[in-house]
Amino acid sequence: MFTENFWETLHKEGVAPIVTWSGAEPHLAATWNSYIHKTEDNRLLIPVMGMKTTQDNIAANNRVKMVIGSKEVMGKYGPGAGFLLEGTARVIREGKELAMMQERFNWANCILEVTVSQVTQTV
Repeated sequence: MFTENFWETLHKEGVAPIVTWSGAEPHLAATWNSYIHKTEDNRLLIPVMGMKTTQDNIAANNRVKMVIGSKEVMGKYGPGAGFLLEGTARVIREGKELAMMQERFNWANCILEVTVSQVTQTV
């Protein structure tokens, strides 16, 4: 599911939008590629300080979409690669993964865990 080009893109800086929804209106939040930690089982952990609407939406509907991109990686058509990720999310408020993320991001009060079910390279 994850390609080398995806991992290369994730390791370059770029903005990473996150879309959640629980009603008719989608909600958009964002983080930075460099904030995202990949676990050994290919989950993505994202430090969170706020994202209150994102957290509320996930409590009602755990489906999530994200975009990972960087202009520094060769894409399908030239410079710039981008990927659409679809999956499920949950908020982690305690435990060893939160402690590990707080070592890097002491401002994080929880983490967003994304379990990706589909990856599509868009550019």
